[in-house]
Amino acid sequence: DGGLKTLAFTWGMSHYHIHDKIRHRIEELGQDEAAKNPDAPTMSPIMAGGLFTITKAWWDTLGGYDKEMQIYGGEEFEISFKTWMCGGSLHLVPCSRVGHVFRSNEFWQGQVYTVPGALIHRNKLRTAHVWMGEYARIVELVIPRLPQDKPLGDLTELKALRDRLKCKDFNWYLKNIYPELEPPNLAHAMTGAMRNPKFNCCLDTLTTKNQEIGVYPCHFEHGTQAFLYGKDTHMLRVAEHNFELCVYGNPAKRRLPERSCTEDFSGQGLSRYWLYKEDTKQMQLLDAENKDIHPDNLCMQAVQIQTPKSPFDLVLRKCDPSREEQHFVFVP
Repeated sequence: DGGLKTLAFTWGMSHYHIHDKIRHRIEELGQDEAAKNPDAPTMSPIMAGGLFTITKAWWDTLGGYDKEMQIYGGEEFEISFKTWMCGGSLHLVPCSRVGHVFRSNEFWQGQVYTVPGALIHRNKLRTAHVWMGEYARIVELVIPRLPQDKPLGDLTELKALRDRLKCKDFNWYLKNIYPELEPPNLAHAMTGAMRNPKFNCCLDTLTTKNQEIGVYPCHFEHGTQAFLYGKDTHMLRVAEHNFELCVYGNPAKRRLPERSCTEDFSGQGLSRYWLYKEDTKQMQLLDAENKDIHPDNLCMQAVQIQTPKSPFDLVLRKCDPSREEQHFVFVP
């Protein structure tokens, strides 16, 4: 207890543990007979970054860490992706013991130094653009945009290393190493901020989860204002919450709550289905049962009214293409 476990990650490139899921999958597929022994080494999608053993020859072959990364954050993804995709493997060894000398809380409280979030985002985006291919677009929706004074930097040398080592692509990685991470379908998707031109406000989670979606002055930094609308699924997924939560419509209350995309809340009168009308720029609610136009004929509408977190509010109102408050355009 208290030690490291197999480590996984979200589309926002944050860590979480799915140790039991990975072990079960390995056993079911027969990928690693030794995994049936809880003390045996187990394959892990990524590792924590600072506690690992690697031969110097393999480290040199992989080119070490990205030399353009700053301070810390992101290096754990880079070395993990390179290892798996370029012919190596990464295993958690439960019976290993590693000492970590850490400062005492008796003398130090909190962080000794601060690391700007933009630097960590930059490190992670550098890794995404080199090793995740087309899926970097998904990561970009979740991670806030970089400020102009923090450009991504040159990736030529890293991509040349990837090509020289004949590394596999991220599709291979998802299929063979981390199938638990399901990518949203980008082929039939509209992505980005949903901007209302009349008020210059955008759909926003307002930094809450499983609460009501609102609108806020557009900042175009993705994060809380990034969404993915599937033309095939008719669902509006929330990027900040790793596309696992969707925007629902509540016709009775005329509100737009956020709920799990995979659960059915039709018994509560909610619908997760929408029709984006590109000609009128309206997002219209569909019936939860048959995906036809909802009988109440409701569309998203921005309202200029002060709320606890915004000078605007988001409601459902009778669809009227002439109302500019109901016009929303996707801004990548």
